[in-house]
Amino acid sequence: MKISSVSGKNWIIKKYNHETASHLKDNYNLSEIISKLLSIRNIKIEEVNLFLNPRIKKSLTQPFYS
Repeated sequence: MKISSVSGKNWIIKKYNHETASHLKDNYNLSEIISKLLSIRNIKIEEVNLFLNPRIKKSLTQPFYS
């Protein structure tokens, strides 16, 4: 789908999963554009919270092994 901007440039909107975007919008209180972007990026519904509120602690591995 192509849409022209005010400056005359073409915007190309990528395809996304409408069901996922709607679910994200309704259940996570997100705007329509944010929910569409998350759907385009294929962020899993289980990982939305971590994606929107990243924690470095969850990303690091345990430095000490027993």
